[in-house]
Amino acid sequence: RLVPDRGVGALFCTLKLLQPGVQDSLTRAHAQVFFRGQPATIASSVAPLTLSSRAATFNATQSLRIIDDPDGRLTFAEVMYRFRNNQGQRPADLTAFDGPASRGYWLVMMVANQHQTKSMWTLNFGRRIDGTVGLTDKVILYTDQYAAAPIMMDGRKIAQKRQLFGQEKNAIPLTLQPGKMQLLALFIQPKAGSPLHFALSVDDRATYNTTAANHATIHTALIGTTIFLLFIFAIFLFFYPRTIPLLLSAYAVSNAALFSTGDELVSVGNNTLAIMADTVMLAVLVSALMLAKHVLYG
Repeated sequence: RLVPDRGVGALFCTLKLLQPGVQDSLTRAHAQVFFRGQPATIASSVAPLTLSSRAATFNATQSLRIIDDPDGRLTFAEVMYRFRNNQGQRPADLTAFDGPASRGYWLVMMVANQHQTKSMWTLNFGRRIDGTVGLTDKVILYTDQYAAAPIMMDGRKIAQKRQLFGQEKNAIPLTLQPGKMQLLALFIQPKAGSPLHFALSVDDRATYNTTAANHATIHTALIGTTIFLLFIFAIFLFFYPRTIPLLLSAYAVSNAALFSTGDELVSVGNNTLAIMADTVMLAVLVSALMLAKHVLYG
């Protein structure tokens, strides 16, 4: 379900994927579990997201419409047509599933910049500290100002990425001229079999830079702590070589790798660990099983 976060300017989304073509009985059983609350409905007209001088961060919840694209075959022109004809679902009504096949979703909204002087904004998906979790195979951004081609293409399965100047992890820079309105359409295809949970807002660029600096400080502290613990493990293993501490070190390293890449929806360049996420997860599972075996059975 897509529900507003209690914090300012965030939209928490949990998108889980269901393999197309499963039996109807299984689909009905899953629906009974996950479609709680209001049923999915056809969206009525939604108000644009209005940016102004009254705040520096704007929640995208009430302005989004979700258009399902299971096979990723819809064109931007078709998505614009559906959006302008009030098709799709309101965010609060969307619940999807997780499974071995990846589905696509369009997140569409109109953005009106009524700030008289600011044109530099950021589409912010948040970081792990904000609750963001998941990986994406494809993230593609369109705008009706440049309808012929996407302005940004990213994700684990995009070989030829098209990244914007100033793009950062989970942050897409936007140029929105004062007094103008733009349609933004974001196609997201989450990694198959993985939950996707994120916070979406449009932030003033200066405000985002401050938030990103705070996140970088916390991330550096976590990395430093991890390195320090691994150094302690290395000293222990040098003087007292044992199987269990060695396996515990392998488990800690693989978990640290998984943690550092497990919230990357939008990347900067090519992240090898994100591309090899399944291998990293396998390393976590193998080290955990081997560690449990030696602890329980010697």
